Amino acid sequence: MLTATGELARKRRQLAHQGLRAEILTQRNEALQAVATATACRMAALEGPVAIGPAMAALALRMISVVLFGEEALGNEDEERLIAAVSLIEDDVAAGFWRAITPPWIAARERERLRFALAELDAVVAKARKSSRSGSIVSALVEAGLTDSEVRDELLTLLLTGHETTGSVAAWLLHELARRPQVCWAIAGEVAAAATADGVVPYEAWRRMDVTTRAVNETLRLYPGAWWFSREAIEDTELAGLRLRKGTTVLVVPYLFHRDPRWWAGSHDLSNWLVDRRPPTVKHAYLPFGYGPRACVGMAVSFLELQIIAATFASSFSMEAACPDEPHPVASVTLQPDPRLALRFLPFNRLTAVA
Repeated sequence: MLTATGELARKRRQLAHQGLRAEILTQRNEALQAVATATACRMAALEGPVAIGPAMAALALRMISVVLFGEEALGNEDEERLIAAVSLIEDDVAAGFWRAITPPWIAARERERLRFALAELDAVVAKARKSSRSGSIVSALVEAGLTDSEVRDELLTLLLTGHETTGSVAAWLLHELARRPQVCWAIAGEVAAAATADGVVPYEAWRRMDVTTRAVNETLRLYPGAWWFSREAIEDTELAGLRLRKGTTVLVVPYLFHRDPRWWAGSHDLSNWLVDRRPPTVKHAYLPFGYGPRACVGMAVSFLELQIIAATFASSFSMEAACPDEPHPVASVTLQPDPRLALRFLPFNRLTAVA
């Protein structure tokens, strides 16, 4: 789907949209909250500061797996195999992305790692296919006539693009929330008002949770996981006074758009996180998920996952940022969290939150 063009790209994206539609998210909503809660409890049980980058990457992968396969399709062992396989592929893609020349011994090692990772993914996907229900992304791909390898490749694309950027943004989201207890208390209040008797926030309630939504939007502005993307001129044209020939590749960098005061009139401290920041005054100055026919196909999924993560952690624990110095994002294929990002968890004081 990432590399396909023309009619093939349109058909593959249509299949992905079918498997990620609102009906599926409604069905998976409670399971996604359960996965986030389990991760929060495991992290809080650890002693001392907890590194949040790896934890959020693993959580995001578990959450997108629930969306794609359902909550009962994969067991804990399957999830661990999936995380390990995807991590292998991600590490090699990131290492080789900026490499001009790959030595043959490194290329051979990476091919072997890729074969192992794909074999693991084949096993996990085969199990997921057996338990997939009608209407799921897996059944949609199979019913569209894709081969086994094509189904695996499409699911791998969704897993890779659907968790790495979300996990990175989630790490920054928790870091910024940990520095602002008042925002956490406001989010906890929204959760308390929206949740049912069994503690689940209904899917339709998320759009009404204003502070939670603004916290996610501001984190996506400051730390967009997809911090750059490219587009190709399909004909000779002119852009900002520059003549572009057909076939010219143009890099679009949302990271810069999101911090440019020309597009955020009346706003200040664009390098700082502010939950009450107003939207940009110029259309398309905010592009955390790209734009146009090749915009992120899973943007609704990612946004929901980030809302759930913010709500779960902010309403369950008091958090303290434990990074020794001012952290900075790491530029790679995607925008990575500072490896020093860490949190301390304390019991949540509900009386203070209500006050």
